[in-house]
Amino acid sequence: AWAEPVGSESAVCASDFLDRLGYGEVSSPEFRAVVVGHVESDGHTWYVLRCSLAGVRLVEWRSQHRLVHLRDDLYTATKATLGDRYPEFFAETPFARKGGLPGTTGRLRGWFESFSKAVSRGELPPSLVAKALHLLGAPAGDRPQRPWAGYCFVCSTQMERTINCKACESSPEVRTRPAAPAGAAPAPAVGA
Repeated sequence: AWAEPVGSESAVCASDFLDRLGYGEVSSPEFRAVVVGHVESDGHTWYVLRCSLAGVRLVEWRSQHRLVHLRDDLYTATKATLGDRYPEFFAETPFARKGGLPGTTGRLRGWFESFSKAVSRGELPPSLVAKALHLLGAPAGDRPQRPWAGYCFVCSTQMERTINCKACESSPEVRTRPAAPAGAAPAPAVGA
């Protein structure tokens, strides 16, 4: 377990944010961040993640990020926070290389799987967990939790019903919708 300075700004902010997610309400909430693919938009590659935090309640959301933001905002913070311990968690799942080379999506999948396991086992400090959840867009009480309803499958734009938004639907890179989680009702067909 990590001990952060009591009363420090990062500890207080992290604690408040995690409390709003229900993170501290159970001893070991399960976190998952799965890279489900990528889309091209305005000359950039955006990696699409399906995220969830299961504790007292289930919070699910989608987020979309460029590699540079994941690297600068999460990977760098994770390496700095863990220091010499970083290889204990990520030796088998290196972060994606710069430049969006072939294999980037696979490397991100592996890295986020390792990150998710470390969060779920309580092996990362709350300030880093809060930073990750905030960066990934965890809805900390700012909207009703209606997983898989009312958002674009690809870009998470809020919509009346869960379908691909017009911008994502017209993109040639978006060929299929991801499967709904186990137990969820299938999404209506586009245009239905």
